[in-house]
Amino acid sequence: AAAAAAAGLEMMTVAQLRVRLKAAGLRASGRKKELIKRLMEHLAEEEEEGAAAAAMQAEEDAMEEEEEEHLPIWYWKSDLDLEDDDHRAWTPYPNKECKKIEEKYQEGKARFRINRRYSINIAEGIQHQTRNKSRQRPIKREPPIAICDNSDTSG
Repeated sequence: AAAAAAAGLEMMTVAQLRVRLKAAGLRASGRKKELIKRLMEHLAEEEEEGAAAAAMQAEEDAMEEEEEEHLPIWYWKSDLDLEDDDHRAWTPYPNKECKKIEEKYQEGKARFRINRRYSINIAEGIQHQTRNKSRQRPIKREPPIAICDNSDTSG
């Protein structure tokens, strides 16, 4: 990648190199070889910073994903013909909506809009169409599954 960047810089005029260096806030005077060297060093630093930022973002994403694994799951009753205790009757909300519902639940907010089409009334345990409240379905919240650590064998 560095060789390709160097070849690309070689093709640039001194004026173009100076413009790139000025845009990066670097000194833009000197011979073409010096300008190319300075710009290559700058590009290498940017690449390192980008890799570090990507690594930090990946770590943050992993932490957020782990946190989401421990959130309760919210469901809406998709099959009204089945009994409430039949797991096939319930469909989990997508992660984004589940997280939003849980946030509102924790805030103590009883009624809110989940998206353009549906609203939720936690106090009544229902989801309804925002424009037609008679079109409603039950909702439920299930706590996160506890993960047991059976590594202690001192028993």
